[in-house]
Amino acid sequence: MLLLLFLFSVSLRFQKVQSWVVDRVTGYLSSELNTTVHIGGVRFVLIKSVYLDDVFIADKQQDTLLYAKHLTATVAFQSLFIRNKKLILDEVQLDKARIALSKSKSTRDMNFDFIIDYFSSPSKDTTSSPFYFAVNRVILSNIHFTYRDFKWDDKTPCIDFEDIDVSDFNGTLYNIKPTDSSFSFYGSKISLKEKSGFKINSFLLMLLFITTACRLIKFCCAHLLFY
Repeated sequence: MLLLLFLFSVSLRFQKVQSWVVDRVTGYLSSELNTTVHIGGVRFVLIKSVYLDDVFIADKQQDTLLYAKHLTATVAFQSLFIRNKKLILDEVQLDKARIALSKSKSTRDMNFDFIIDYFSSPSKDTTSSPFYFAVNRVILSNIHFTYRDFKWDDKTPCIDFEDIDVSDFNGTLYNIKPTDSSFSFYGSKISLKEKSGFKINSFLLMLLFITTACRLIKFCCAHLLFY
């Protein structure tokens, strides 16, 4: 087993093998999700780390859902030797990314619901265990995040929670553990600037999302600015 892992990791050092893997993965995801998934470049380090450039995922309207200039993921060591459906990422780094979320005026669906539906759909094998996924740490650098609810078209000089536009979003998120009904994480040293003029230099929070609800467990802000 270790020999096979070693040979596989060595083969991933060749550019042709890396390109072949990327083409197969993006082609498969594009077909399964029925949208556009593109990766401009890839580099593997041994068997547990992958560096991706120009990552693009479109929503069902072929608008940008996610674009990242650089994305790095490192698999936790214990995940390399677990045979069941379990994937733990030790660290993910997202740099110069654009995340665009929106909510439909007619259906009231989020533009990423199709991804959640795909991964949460029941397996044909009723005896198999559910897939477990977690991320120990996510480092965010120079993120541009937007959220638009197309049901509302009113304007406000304050923060409009139906039309959020955040730039210079930096920080670190810890212990991200999504499930079928909840999503939680802890964040620190988070800084951001919203289009309304609201700016935070540094804050800490703990968030728990339960289905349609959101519970802010802890919030601590070091420096708020309005201008």
